[in-house]
Amino acid sequence: MDSIIIAAVTGVVSSVATIAAIKVDIGWIKQTQSDFKERLKLLENRLSVLEKNRVDSAS
Repeated sequence: MDSIIIAAVTGVVSSVATIAAIKVDIGWIKQTQSDFKERLKLLENRLSVLEKNRVDSAS
């Protein structure tokens, strides 16, 4: 009987730890996506300026 209780407690603790790790990973992924989104906007703006300058210099 003791081994069943130990197994159940171990399973619950393992599940809680796994859920906590997944939540941390999801938070990290969201932050990384946000950082990439900001970098992409910056690059798009820089490209737009370069394209505008190229068109203006060609005229």
